[in-house]
Amino acid sequence: MSAALKLPEPFESEISGLADELADAMADAASALSTLGAAEAHLDKISTRMSDLARERGEIVSRRSAGREEPDDGQRLALIQADTEGLKAMLPDAMERVSKARASHSAASAIAAKCRDGIARAETLAAREVLVTYAGVLADQLFDTVKAIEEAGRRAAVGGRPPWGASKQLREMLRTLAVQRGDH
Repeated sequence: MSAALKLPEPFESEISGLADELADAMADAASALSTLGAAEAHLDKISTRMSDLARERGEIVSRRSAGREEPDDGQRLALIQADTEGLKAMLPDAMERVSKARASHSAASAIAAKCRDGIARAETLAAREVLVTYAGVLADQLFDTVKAIEEAGRRAAVGGRPPWGASKQLREMLRTLAVQRGDH
């Protein structure tokens, strides 16, 4: 909408309300995205640590299978096992936190999208209302102008074909509108 064009009041109020909702939804989405990022980072940290422990365990087992044992291998394997079990216990909670944060972000994003759509629709309807008013003014001006052309021709005693007529497109559009409005 043009900055010079004033929106009709009901639309201005609706758009203002939707803009407030949009701002809230965007803030909620940003907060949820931050929470999601933290939850994913925590899950990644657990997964990375589990992978590192599995790799270290594999290296120890492989080295021992090759006959190269070290005195603290048993103690290190027991510690790896304990750490892995602890991390496995943390995994479901971390995954649930990611899932909840993702759902929260998705919901806030959906509300924001709905608000954007609502604003676009209200702006379009407001423009339509302004254009309907403008079309009414133009119709009155066109009627007065055509009437003046006809009267001028009559005063000047000019007969024959009128010098101006609506284009075929305009006539067809007006006819279609009349049918749609039930004005036929």
